[in-house]
Amino acid sequence: EIITSHSDLSKSSIFNMLTVCHEIAAYAIKNEYITADFSKYLTAEYRDSEPIHRPFTRDEIARLWKDRNEDAAQFALIMIYSGLRPSELLQAVFTEDDLVRKYVVAGLKTEAGKNRVVPLHDSIIPIIRCRLMDSKDGHLFRPLSLGAFRTRVWNPYMEPISMDHLPHDGRHTCATLLEDAGVPLNRRKLILGHSQRDVTDGVYTHVPPEALVMEINKIRT
Repeated sequence: EIITSHSDLSKSSIFNMLTVCHEIAAYAIKNEYITADFSKYLTAEYRDSEPIHRPFTRDEIARLWKDRNEDAAQFALIMIYSGLRPSELLQAVFTEDDLVRKYVVAGLKTEAGKNRVVPLHDSIIPIIRCRLMDSKDGHLFRPLSLGAFRTRVWNPYMEPISMDHLPHDGRHTCATLLEDAGVPLNRRKLILGHSQRDVTDGVYTHVPPEALVMEINKIRT
């Protein structure tokens, strides 16, 4: 009855409530308070969650280019034209050699994403080079946590221009633009650091960095 009365909550919230019931039942069986787990018969309704992330539109990307001297706009553009996660961009260390070869070895989080080749679109290399000239350690942005970056840099830029986006939306935009540009799925996964479920694509197919650079540059600015 309690779960049913909260059917207006999201799927994840409802599943958390069911998990509590399953854990309590498991504890009760272990301690011989009950002999049967009736929690496995629980069902629940929930509202469909709205997508948290959405790509930048072409008009919004044009606005970012117009404001390309702003830190937050540069941050968004680098993500859009590289596929880096926000936390990856904050932690990545760049060198001039990276800009010459047009890719950087970076990446966090997943096994497929760690220390991957991240191709850099030609359009963002001047932005990165400019920031690199002002950097003492190769980091393009101040050493902040993602939360602090949103509070101090991202939100103060986005809110006044009514651009309702999270930092991670830049990465989603990259994925969308790669698909629109006709980049093959396995190469999109390599660029974004997604795991390859197909054994052939994931193990036996080796894509040179130069090929990924070519793929990222299929995105039109």
